[in-house]
Parts: sequence; C-alpha cells; structure tokens
Amino acid sequence: DRVRAMVLDGADEVVDDVSTQEARIASAVDEAASVEAVLERALAACEEVSCPLAVDGDATAGYLAALERKDLVNEEAGNPSAMVLGVVTYLYNENSWPELWDALVGLRDRGEVEELVESFRFQQPTDGASFTGHVNCLDAWAIHPDIDRAVQLDDASVGRMAVELAAPLLNAAVDESGDACPFFDTLDVAPAPVPIDGGGVPILVIGNRSDPITSFQDSERLATDVLRNGYLIDTDHFQHTVFPRNDCVNDIVWALLFDDELPAERIVTCERQEPTSADLAPILNAICPYLEEAVGGAAGIDEPDAVCGFFVDSIVQRYEYADLEGLLNSTEEDDVEILVDAYLEAVDQAGLVDDRCEGGSHLVAR
Repeated sequence: DRVRAMVLDGADEVVDDVSTQEARIASAVDEAASVEAVLERALAACEEVSCPLAVDGDATAGYLAALERKDLVNEEAGNPSAMVLGVVTYLYNENSWPELWDALVGLRDRGEVEELVESFRFQQPTDGASFTGHVNCLDAWAIHPDIDRAVQLDDASVGRMAVELAAPLLNAAVDESGDACPFFDTLDVAPAPVPIDGGGVPILVIGNRSDPITSFQDSERLATDVLRNGYLIDTDHFQHTVFPRNDCVNDIVWALLFDDELPAERIVTCERQEPTSADLAPILNAICPYLEEAVGGAAGIDEPDAVCGFFVDSIVQRYEYADLEGLLNSTEEDDVEILVDAYLEAVDQAGLVDDRCEGGSHLVAR
C-alpha cells in the first residue's frame, strides 16, 4: 500500500524454475555463461590492442598463466573467492578491462596482488562472510524452502561439471571451496509470506544486453513472466546497471517515478549511449573538498563551491572518458598532482590569488 511504483536496474530473475534438478543446474549454468562471455570479450579486446597480458598474441594463455598464482591473491585477502571475484569486478565496466589486464600482468610476472585484492574488496569490503551472499542465501531458503540441504548439496555436486564446461575461463579462477548456503537451514528461515510477483505495483525493469552480472534474459523474464505488472526497457550499456547514464532511460524512469506516467508499451527500447567525461562529474565533485584541503585549506578559499564548478568543467572538457576514469582511479603521485594543479587553475578562474611558496602552495582570497 505504500509503494506506488518501482524501478529495478541490473535486476536478476528472483523466481527461477526449480522444479527439477536439470532446471536448477541450467539456471546456474546460464549465470556462469553470462560472465564467461564478457570475460572472453575482455580478453579479445586485449588481443586487439596487443596488451602486455597476451602471450604471442594469445590473451587467454596470459590469463591462465596469471591464474597459476591465484593462491597469492586468495591468501592475501584471506578468502578463497578473492581471485574470481577480483576478476569479475573488473568486468562490471568495459572501461575497466585495461585495469584487469594490468592486474593480471602484475600477478603473473611479479606476484603482485594488491590490485586484484582491492578489486575483490569492492565485492566484500570486510573480512568474514559476504553480506550480499548471506542475504542471497536467506532469500533462496525463503522462496524455495522445499529445496533442502540434501538437495542443494546434490545439486552442487552434479552441477559443478556443467558449470566448468560452460565457463572454463571463469572456473579456472575458482578455488575449490564449499558453499555455506545449504547449511542455512540451521537459521530456521521463514518461508516468504506472499508471492514474489510485485503485488500489482507497476515495476520498471531496466534490461542491459551487455550486463556481465545480471543477464538481459533474466531481466526480461522478471519483467514479462514473474511480475504481475512489469515493464521492460531493452537497451545496451557499457557497464553493470544503466541509470542514470542513458538519456532515454532517464526520461522513462523520471516519468514513472515523478509523473506517474507508465511506458507506452510493456517493452520499450532505448539505444546504447556511449559514456562521456561528464558522467564522471559526481566523482569530481566528491573529491573537491580533499583537493581544497591539499592546496591550502578552507580558510584560504571564500567560495569553494565556485572553485569546484570551475574545476569540474575544466577537467570534463580536457579529458576523454576512458582517460579521465583512469586518472581518477590512479594512485600515482604524478596523476594526483595533475588534479591538484587543475584545482589551482580553478582557484585562479574563480577570482582567487594563488600565492605559491617554497614549502608548497597556499591560497589567499583576493
């Protein structure tokens, strides 16, 4: 009664066919195959530009060679899933593929694990059990209480070979560790009290044909087969989740949420929209306070918001999307200095005097 409308972006099908073991295993295979396809594309892209990961032009060989040292990543992170989740995280965004290549080269050639461990931490920022994994297990028990421990363990045993065949590259990064989900019956999870069908609320699902994590097919089934009042946006996007980086998608979302206006059809199409540097403006705005502190502190700047505006505009105009994303993800001192210098230029543009001293820079209001 308190929900008028809803939008789901990057949504998985919540009610899979679990009627037979064959159907349950097919669902697991579909999920693994979706990620495998994106991993294959990432390695093919490496070969197209002759990236250092490729061995005699073969990026797959370089990838597999790096995985021979996956134990170093898992041991450093203290988690047997660190290597595979570290790889998968880079697949969320096509513009992160070069970072994956570099991280794998570092592991293969020098035993460096920091980048892959950091990537893993995006999935699991704290030690111990994964919060997301914990919730997913509880949900599975609530939705399908009849799929008990014995059935789950048997599925895992039978399905392992099928997943290996469907996703050999992804599986090569997996450590042979057990799944805790079958043992969540000890928590006495209550079955879901109502059908998982949206209850008639209009729910807009954004389906992305290039999403590496939640396949378009799952989003399509969710909108058309599971939800009682589902609508689907059919689009293609360069990363996991689309909103708010596609103007067509944005218009449909805002119309539903703010104007209570439903899409004209149950399935509508939005063309792919390539990323621009302006998409990174929120990140640039977020780092402005840190740059302000680095170049002299708040006491030296009367109008930090104005300075930030000049800074963001100049950076967005100066860099292409991929270059800017790399700059923002870099920890190299020279790259940090680029941002600091750009902020100092913005101070001048905003009408402040830049008084440089031998020991560093400080800013004085004009």
